[in-house]
Formats: sequence, C-alpha cells, structure tokens
Amino acid sequence: MENENLSKSLKIAAFLSVLILPGSASAWGRQGHMTVALVAEGLLTPAAKQMVDELRRAPGWETFKPGDSRYFRKADEELTLFCQGPDENLSLAADWADAWRERHRETAPWHFVDTPVDGDGSTAAMEKACGEECILMALHRQILVLQDKGADKFLRLEALLWIVHLVGDVHQPLHCADNGDKGGNGVPIVLLVKQGNLHWAWDTGLFNVEHARPAALAGDLLAHECKDVAAVGPVDPKTPWTWAQESFGVAKNFVYPQVRRNGGQFTRAEVDLAWPMVRKQLARAGVRLAAVLNGAAAMK
Repeated sequence: MENENLSKSLKIAAFLSVLILPGSASAWGRQGHMTVALVAEGLLTPAAKQMVDELRRAPGWETFKPGDSRYFRKADEELTLFCQGPDENLSLAADWADAWRERHRETAPWHFVDTPVDGDGSTAAMEKACGEECILMALHRQILVLQDKGADKFLRLEALLWIVHLVGDVHQPLHCADNGDKGGNGVPIVLLVKQGNLHWAWDTGLFNVEHARPAALAGDLLAHECKDVAAVGPVDPKTPWTWAQESFGVAKNFVYPQVRRNGGQFTRAEVDLAWPMVRKQLARAGVRLAAVLNGAAAMK
C-alpha cells in the first residue's frame, strides 16, 4: 500500500510540475545557463571579446526585449545591462531565449530535439526527430549569421543571443532525448524531499540541492572539468549535431538508467552520482560556446 500511495503521489507531482514550469523545454534553468556563459567568457580570445562588445551595442537592441516575462522577470533589465552596461557580461544574456519564447511560441521547438531514447541516436534518427524545426537547425542558422562579418550587426546580435543559450541547451541531455515523456517532464521523482520531475531535476533541482552559484561554479569548472574537455577546432554549423549525439548518449546511458534504478527516489547518494555528470555537461557547453564565439571572431 505504501508503494502504491508513493506511486500516486509521484504521478500527481509530475503533473503539477509540468503545469507550473515555464514550458517543457526550459533547459538548465538560470544557474546552469549563466554558468555556461561565464565559463565561455573565461575562455574568450581578445578578438571574441571585442566582437561581443561591438555586437551588444548594435542599434535596435531594444527590439529584443522579451517584455513582461512571467517566469523571467529580470529578462528586460538583464538584456539592457548586457547591451548598455560597462562590461560584456555574457551571463546577462544567458536566459534571454527562454524569456523570448514566452511571447514567441514559434521559437519553442528551437530548444530541443526529441530523439527517441530507445533508438541509436544516429544522425538519421535526429533528423527524423528534428522534423522541420529543432535546436540543431536553429543553431546551424545562427552560427552562420554570427560568422558572417558582412551581415547586419542587428542580426548578428540576435544570433549571439540565441547561440549563448542554445549551446547550453544542446548539452542538457534531456533536450536531446525523449522516452515518450517530453524529455523527462513526465517522469515523476522526489529529489531529497522535494517532488518534481526528471527534467526539472536536471534543469534546476540538482543546482538547488548543491547550492550552486554561477560565478563560483564556473570558476571551479574552469579549474577542473574544463581541462578534460577535448580541444575544439573550427566549429562548423553542423558540429552541434555531434554535441547533441553526445548528450543523447548521456541521457540513454546515464540519466534514464539512473531513474529506472532508483525508482525516482533521488537520495543524497543519488545526487552525488548525478552532479558530476551535470558538471561535465556544463563544462563541455562552456568550452564549446567559447569555441563558437572565438571561431566567429576569427572569420575573415
């Protein structure tokens, strides 16, 4: 009877968490996206820093204000600080795309690719999952725009805003894999004592449990995990497909097996197993975001 009641409670919690979360594809959450941006910022070349500084001041930047965001209340203020403040603080732009999605629902598919986790995660499988629009197509387009030195600065600023966010998204495993559960949104879990779902746990819950702060976490990743991320050469617009396949592998071989094994009960011991993988994915995202920006700045 206790197990039956627990199962019912978990299902109710999952349903409620889907209702209260800002969309089923809100990856990493504020702490994660800001951490990725700060890691990248620590690895930018002087040319990339100059590029970011020039683009953030592009005429018409006000057009990109999300406006009266329900879940991201600081979005307008942070975009203003990013574009008009004294420093090119990338972390201020990290949450922009999620806030923008609230009033521009046509961009929602740009945040994920629901590749069936029971498949092989091949390029063909991802192309089928992608359909007419997904994160991989969006990243492809935006990287091309950012790399085009002849493109209007207004468009390159928009591309920069998207890239800072979407490179983070593509490294959240549950944005590249799906088990018929909206990327883990339909999988109820209990994280220590808090009820939620698997996607929420990877977005935000694990960060809260670890009391993660973006600046401190980014600094720690730069000193440790980032050193183990393979050197990134020139980033072709198709490169994110490789990153997505890697994230799919993490979901298939780690995220889903863990929740099947623990029955949705994330004890302290389970958190200690998951958190190093979260850190690894954040480090990969930050290093690769820097590679995208450094590469774009180096384009002739």
